[in-house]
Amino acid sequence: MFLDLISSENYKKLNILDQQKIVLTFFYAENFYKLSVPEIIILLQEFERIKSIIDNREEFGIKIEESKEMLYDAAVSISKKNIYFSETLIKDGKQRNQNNHGKIEYKDIEFLNLFLLDCLLHEEFHISTFYALEQGLLSSYRELKELHMYTIVNGITNSAIQQKNINNIFYKYVMDPREYYAFKYAYDFVRKLMNTDVNILRYIKSVYDMREKVEESYRNNSKESLDYEAIYPKLLFDYILKYSKYTGYSCEEIIEDLAHSKSLSLDLKK
Repeated sequence: MFLDLISSENYKKLNILDQQKIVLTFFYAENFYKLSVPEIIILLQEFERIKSIIDNREEFGIKIEESKEMLYDAAVSISKKNIYFSETLIKDGKQRNQNNHGKIEYKDIEFLNLFLLDCLLHEEFHISTFYALEQGLLSSYRELKELHMYTIVNGITNSAIQQKNINNIFYKYVMDPREYYAFKYAYDFVRKLMNTDVNILRYIKSVYDMREKVEESYRNNSKESLDYEAIYPKLLFDYILKYSKYTGYSCEEIIEDLAHSKSLSLDLKK
């Protein structure tokens, strides 16, 4: 049914936003769990095709790969123009997790439909961030300015984090501006457009479980207890202080500039 639909002339004649609405209906549990593994891959690719047109960028391929280099269940390669999904995730519906000893373990996902959509949106946000920087839009978007500050004053990259036991510094991984906004973008999208799916509460719980893990990691490293929503602003202010000393701009000027900058996340949701 899905393959027949997206190959039909009627579907091809629809505008891109109407195509996206139709594709999203196949991420709902009652339709999704009727799909075969090859059809799920085609569904992900069709969503990526549509999103690339909406976001005015190149389309990336959807590839299945079981690599030890993948930190979690999905990753993107800008140079190869591919979004990679774990084979175990796609075929067996199992999520990769790193235990307290750094060993990879797997657990069943009861909301695979929403989890895959979330992963895809997360990686697509990374792609859009890259292209926005490539197009010289650093001065336009708040997310890019915060990433720039982070890079200047912190000098830490995701690749450096991956070489360690991520559970020990989990908050640093999630609170990297690249990841923080990608997590937020995917969550906001799924919550808004898939809020009637039977698995939405399981999905939301998983997100809040992740946030509790961030809070615990931050508490263990800083000896300070903060809610998830308070951690990023606190870290951001630390970046602003250091960036102010580096550039000579006052903290007030930097904060004012950020407050009046456009949001890349919001532009992508239009």
